Amino acid sequence: MSLLSYDVVADPAPLASRTGTPAVGTVHVLVSNPNTYHVKWHSIEVEVPFGSGTGALTSDHTVITPKITPEKPFAGGANPTFGWDPTRGTPGLSGLPGAFIARDTKEVDMPPGSAMVLSLENFPVSDQEGLVLLRVNEDAEGSSRGRTPRPVRLAVLKKAAQVPTDFRPEKSQVDKGQNVVLLWDGPDDLTYTIALPDGTEKSTERLGPGKYRWRPNDPASVPKRDTTYTLIARSTGQPQSEGYFLTTTVHIEIPEFEHGMRALWVEGTTAKGRVTFTTTGVSIKKQSGRQRGDITAGKADVTEVVTGQAKVNGPLTAGTTNVSELVTEQARVNGPLTAGTTNVSELVAGEARVNGALAANNAAVNELVAGRAQVNGPLAAGQTNVSELDAGQVRVSGQLTTGKVEVNELVAGRAHVTGQAGQSLFDGQVIYSGECVVEELSVGQMEVAGRLTTRGPLLFHNQAGDPLVETIHEQPFGLRVRGRLEVAEGLTTRGPLLFHDHQGNRWMETVPEAPYGMWVRGKLKIDGPDLVLNGITYLYSELHVRGDLFVKGSADIGGDAKVGGHLTKGS
Repeated sequence: MSLLSYDVVADPAPLASRTGTPAVGTVHVLVSNPNTYHVKWHSIEVEVPFGSGTGALTSDHTVITPKITPEKPFAGGANPTFGWDPTRGTPGLSGLPGAFIARDTKEVDMPPGSAMVLSLENFPVSDQEGLVLLRVNEDAEGSSRGRTPRPVRLAVLKKAAQVPTDFRPEKSQVDKGQNVVLLWDGPDDLTYTIALPDGTEKSTERLGPGKYRWRPNDPASVPKRDTTYTLIARSTGQPQSEGYFLTTTVHIEIPEFEHGMRALWVEGTTAKGRVTFTTTGVSIKKQSGRQRGDITAGKADVTEVVTGQAKVNGPLTAGTTNVSELVTEQARVNGPLTAGTTNVSELVAGEARVNGALAANNAAVNELVAGRAQVNGPLAAGQTNVSELDAGQVRVSGQLTTGKVEVNELVAGRAHVTGQAGQSLFDGQVIYSGECVVEELSVGQMEVAGRLTTRGPLLFHNQAGDPLVETIHEQPFGLRVRGRLEVAEGLTTRGPLLFHDHQGNRWMETVPEAPYGMWVRGKLKIDGPDLVLNGITYLYSELHVRGDLFVKGSADIGGDAKVGGHLTKGS
């Protein structure tokens, strides 16, 4: 009879034997000293029968994990080990069962009442039902009983599962929308269903003896996020609330949440940009989580944009926009647009305020206020106030106020050009390469390559604010010049043409309604090649003509007449 007491516990109990995929089991050998004296053991050997028969514990001894666990630390600093004994031969070849042996370099003292556990863990249980006999060989001594080997027999039961076991997904992690397959083993005399998270139960299919499977048979059952399934096994006639219940979880790589999710903030994986949720919306931060980050989008459709810099590859649609710099392909802002600089292909806004430069291909706004506006295509606005305007075509329903205007075509109700800082309101520069049509235009210098048409008066002032040239349609004359008028190609007026000196005295006029054509009270000097007088001409002073003089009507000259070329009298 052994000096120590031995017992065995199986996990699960009994061990499950089945064909196909084997069940996993563990056996614990409990060792204790029930005596009133100390027992010193030199070795404890556990023989394990291997194979696939009814009396075999497992078919593969190499996967068994042996472990020794004392109730209390061993006395005297002992540190025994528990492992495979290679001296016993290889199971199946030597014809002998394999063995695991516990031993130390010297005897191990076990005081009265002490205990330890010798475990054989996580082995595949052999597939046939039966009783497995484990042989324990004890080499120990104590009290008056000398050292001698003493054998002990322990029995472990293997039995086919009476309840479902090994409930598992074929793949524990799948892509969204990928089909899920659940597998398990169990007795064929039970009815199996799978309960979904909403409580709905789905029927299952039998693959073979003791083998079962479930797969979703409709798109609504395919999981969009991590889902836990419950296997329910019931006997015939068993109440709905009773049975065997097992659960398993399938994980989705990219989950979807139909009703949203809650989090204080969300951070990227490789790029550590962070989105923080606030009471008014979200805050975009850089990788540090402190500095403000950038937003890059193909299309942005928002009610209000307030940011340091906005870069939108596609169109931007917003109620209001407030940014330091806006770079986008197309911007549509229902309310005001406020920016440091703006660079867009097309701008449509109720009100645009740009502290720096506005660069666009097309712009249509109710009111434009900018430092400098450069529009490659047409600019249409209700009112425009800019330091410098450079555009292909400008259409302003209200008033245009700017320092410098350079456009191909200008259509406006009223145009004010302020020029350089510190100069008067009507002392800027306007350069037109096409056509200019305005209700009222006041400028210091104007160059028109095409045609200039004004529906109202046209005035030119000097730096002191004195009018030099004006057109007043309500008066009997059409053009009044108080200074010097230079015409490169030709000058045509539908009304009279008047010239005054610096004191305001009239000295030259053309009055088509009168019998004479031109009346000159001062000196008339023609630097051009020819002078042609069609009507009656009165000159109070001298006449100087560098080229030829053609008189088709009559000419009355009060002073000298100097003609550089020929004098011809027509009929």
